Parts: sequence; C-alpha cells; structure tokens
Amino acid sequence: MAVNRGSVIEKIDPQGNVTVLAGSGTTGFKDGKGPAAQFLNVVEVQVDNAGNVWVADAENHAVRKITPDGTVTTIAGNGTPGYKNGNAANARFNYPAALAIDKDGVVYTLEGYNNVVRKIKYYN
Repeated sequence: MAVNRGSVIEKIDPQGNVTVLAGSGTTGFKDGKGPAAQFLNVVEVQVDNAGNVWVADAENHAVRKITPDGTVTTIAGNGTPGYKNGNAANARFNYPAALAIDKDGVVYTLEGYNNVVRKIKYYN
C-alpha cells in the first residue's frame, strides 16, 4: 500500500505495478468507491487479515475502511475534531495519526492532538 499526496491510496502488486485503490487526488471527506472517495491527509494505512485497508484520515479526524474492491466507509469520526466515544456518527477524534490491528482484528488508533490510544469496536 502507498499513500500519494495524502488523498490517494495506491496498491502495489508483487510485480511492482501501481494502481489506485481509492481517492482521486481531490481532497475532501466523502465515502464512495474508488475515485469517488475523498481523503484529507492520510497519514497511515494498515491491512487486516480480510484484506481491508484501514486509514487514519488525520485532517478529517476519522478512521476509515477500504474493502478490497475499493469501497470506502467511514468507521468512526465525522470530520469534526474532538474527543467523544460513541457510535460511528457520534464519535469524535482529533488527528488520528497511527493505527494498529491486533490478531483478533481489533483496531487501535493513536490520536495526535488528544494524546490517547483508542480502541475501535467494529462489527462487520
């Protein structure tokens, strides 16, 4: 995986071929498939055991998931900075800057401006 200009997520295959998984280069905050999705300063990506790409979309203050077919869904956060636990629509983050996924698929994020590590409970 690679991030290009903070707003495009690229996939690199074993032969070194690069293709766009999600994003178009236009910054913003929009879920969608492939180039219809928008990001703002992606600072880290992690891949889970199912092949989903988890995204720390720092300046959108959100954690997002990209399925293997390129569909982007916001899992937590909504573009407004803050600190609040709750469901995806109500949770607030402030600059998620790092991600980790444990062996059970639980996602953790380090927030740069709240100085905390938070656990994201996600049910498929």
